[in-house]
Amino acid sequence: MPNALQMIRAVHGGSKVSPFVSVSSVLICTPLFLVLHCSKPADIAHGSLSGLAKAFFTPGTAVSYICEPGFSLIGTASIYCTQSGAWSRPPPCLHPPNITNGKLKGNISDTFSYGASVSYSCNPGYSLVGDALISCTASGTWRNDVPLCYLCKCQRLFKGSSLTEKFSLPFHILVLLKRL
Repeated sequence: MPNALQMIRAVHGGSKVSPFVSVSSVLICTPLFLVLHCSKPADIAHGSLSGLAKAFFTPGTAVSYICEPGFSLIGTASIYCTQSGAWSRPPPCLHPPNITNGKLKGNISDTFSYGASVSYSCNPGYSLVGDALISCTASGTWRNDVPLCYLCKCQRLFKGSSLTEKFSLPFHILVLLKRL
């Protein structure tokens, strides 16, 4: 066949010779298949992954978490890489930290799954500084820093009175004056 080329295409495990094509043909390279990979699974506090340390994992690959001595695993020990390139189950978040002079609100348990959230409030006489709501991320950590509760030590002001003492407040606290 004049003005023809023999096309060779790579296939998994070798090459395959295709029939002759015309020189005027437009050749387009397309992937024969597209495989998504999972990135390294999230680390957990006081534990590690057992098995090979890799940068990415192919679908179907399973890994297991193990705990350091003195710690026990809360949640599923084994997860696997799905066809969509995501891990079958993200690690759980541990119980959120307690705050001094405040409390947690919401569904409180020993572990929290991805997307769960809790909120904080302060005891009477204290003011919340920071975000009241924190949520469990896919990496098994809490999003947002834990807020703090500061004691409100402002003297009460009456109409026509003035402050008799100096005081300072953290920059997050807003002071509102209200007419009585």
